[in-house]
Amino acid sequence: MKKQINILVSLAIILSIQACGSIPDPLGAGEPQSSQSQATPGEEAQPDTQSPYLQIQTTLRSNPPCAGNKEMRKDAILSLDAYLKDDSSRWSPEISVLYGNMMGFVESEITEPVTSGVRIWSMYNHGFIVKTPSTVFAFDLVHGYPSWKYQIPDAILEQIQVLFISHKHDDHRDPTIIRAITDLGGEVVMPVEEWLASLDLVYLSADEDATLAGLHIKAYDGLHGDIPVRMYVVTTPEGLTIMHTGDNQTSETLPDGVTVDILLLNAWVNDSGSASPVDGMRNSINKLTPRLTILGHIQEMSHLYDPSDIKSRLSFEAPLAVDDGSLPGYVSVQVWGEHCDFPPE
Repeated sequence: MKKQINILVSLAIILSIQACGSIPDPLGAGEPQSSQSQATPGEEAQPDTQSPYLQIQTTLRSNPPCAGNKEMRKDAILSLDAYLKDDSSRWSPEISVLYGNMMGFVESEITEPVTSGVRIWSMYNHGFIVKTPSTVFAFDLVHGYPSWKYQIPDAILEQIQVLFISHKHDDHRDPTIIRAITDLGGEVVMPVEEWLASLDLVYLSADEDATLAGLHIKAYDGLHGDIPVRMYVVTTPEGLTIMHTGDNQTSETLPDGVTVDILLLNAWVNDSGSASPVDGMRNSINKLTPRLTILGHIQEMSHLYDPSDIKSRLSFEAPLAVDDGSLPGYVSVQVWGEHCDFPPE
């Protein structure tokens, strides 16, 4: 399928990015790579064993979410965070290579069978892929930050039976991914307010129910300024309930009386500015009492990093500070391409 050109406007900077090309991989000999990451023709890739990004990648792979050493994970994630806080890192070839490597793990893992429970991959921004023994579905998939010139390959997209989109913002909705998934036979669910006449999609209103690919779906209204947002509660054929909050900005608009096994929570939730993101996340988790929370919408690179500005992108520091030992369930902070198996084996 012909890839379209995505245009992302970030303040006064306009970046026009064409469909993905090949990116040399200086990092990981012997590590699984995306089918899109290749060495320059005629050159043998020479990994830099001293690269801090390779060291971060190695530590995270040796200590996976929900199973690895939490302190080692925290140190590695904060090391990555320190690089990402520098706005110039958005154009760093090393960051784009790290991202491609991590997406390569998703590509190699997504065909592996899940025999019980679920496996949940964190993708870019607030995107997730969920695989159960019987189905694969996803939320808010986008390719990544456009300057990285990465596109999720069909080898991943063809696995997805249902894609849920919370709202129309570019960091949550990508027209090329919508078209690819529908062309590959999958379904796409969107807020009814964002009806697209040219596409045969499933549109849900607030408080509406639906069943797709064996999934029972309940849609709820979220709050995100004047932008229509759907929060989806999805019950799998195996009986697990997973909720994705989109860009809902306050714990007060989370539905009452909902039982949630797994919560995919946007980490910048700050109760509409009346609380810090740390308190907003804790309030949300305490309200829904999930068995597992995976935090998303962290280091979304189209926002500048300026903690004094409410529009600043969120670093990993706040999500890592959320779990103070008092919250219900397990809280997982994940980097792009990492997955959590639930319940842990």
